[in-house]
Amino acid sequence: MQETNILSGGKEILGLYETIPISFTVDALLRVTPEEGGLGGLRFIEERLRKPYQKDYDEMESPSDWPRLFDISNWEVALLYAGEELAGGVTVAWNTDEVHLLEKRHDLALVWDIRVVPAFRQKGLGKKLFHHAECWAREKGCCLLKVETQNTNVRACRFYAAMGCRLEGLNFHAYDREIKVKGDVQFLWYKEIGARR
Repeated sequence: MQETNILSGGKEILGLYETIPISFTVDALLRVTPEEGGLGGLRFIEERLRKPYQKDYDEMESPSDWPRLFDISNWEVALLYAGEELAGGVTVAWNTDEVHLLEKRHDLALVWDIRVVPAFRQKGLGKKLFHHAECWAREKGCCLLKVETQNTNVRACRFYAAMGCRLEGLNFHAYDREIKVKGDVQFLWYKEIGARR
């Protein structure tokens, strides 16, 4: 693997950032089954799909849409290079009242988006991007890092668990109004990243 370098930026690099594909093949999902109406806990069963399909979050909202939808002046947008090649990127949202996943807290940051060029996937670059997000959030005084995934992104769920995140929230109806992801279960992951002030 070539030497890697992460470059921070802002909305001026979103055009380049969105050239990094975020699409992936959904070939499995985590079926979530509440036991005893939820009082007995939740059961997670990984199911392989007979008909895998492609999911591309940029079809719903691309990075170039973000400045129109949100005030991203407090966000981190970073590009990861492997040698001279653009290999990945991460965006972290912070201190943005209109982003409800931030819970109107200033000690919490949200990994808004993390993406790696397909040819560079499974090479540890996602870990580097996640650690960059963690360090950036800690520098902003955050004690918690939050990530949203879905039950249809099993690889991402396993990745965030491996990064030390804990699954602390589920919403079965978060996407009822979103045609392309309707039926997906929202998973909310948290990681403690520093001492509370």
